[in-house]
Amino acid sequence: MPAKKRRFPSPPSKPHGDVAAPSPTSDAAAGGGVVEGRGGRPPLTSRGAARPRLTGPDPEPQGRLEDDSDAEGDGGADDGDSESSQSDHGGTDEFMLVKLADILKEVQCPICLGIIRKTRTVMECLHWFCRDCIDKSMRLGNNECPACRTHCASRRSLRDDPKYDALIAALYPDIDKYEEEVMSYVYNSICPIII
Repeated sequence: MPAKKRRFPSPPSKPHGDVAAPSPTSDAAAGGGVVEGRGGRPPLTSRGAARPRLTGPDPEPQGRLEDDSDAEGDGGADDGDSESSQSDHGGTDEFMLVKLADILKEVQCPICLGIIRKTRTVMECLHWFCRDCIDKSMRLGNNECPACRTHCASRRSLRDDPKYDALIAALYPDIDKYEEEVMSYVYNSICPIII
């Protein structure tokens, strides 16, 4: 016996071909954004509730959903994101305040535990070290990364990283002064306990 086709009930308030626009009181409508998700559905949170995502102003009317697939093929979606990011921020750079102590582990040499000086990168694993520290380690016959033990064929697999040096110089203009302040703080906090 052939399978019968089932008709799904359509919502009584909307005609079949219309697209639902966000309500004027919702956050998406207030920001002028479009609710977006996989397959035309809104993205789901971990508990299964729909969560709207703002993507900026809609460049086309909502009635033209058939042509959206053609626009996405030529990179049209990327253009909307760049326009919305420029309009949201006015074309200005963003800055974020960060404590130097919070990012110290990112710029700390795993060998000497100081701030990296003259950065050298192990090309196999991309770990950073001070040039003097990693050169000494390789000279002593240790042909592996001191951080992760990945095999390094020779010192030829090490590369200088001037961009990381520039980043460190921007964060720590005077490395010696910063390390001296850290050491005096450590000494003053430990010394009363020892005496």
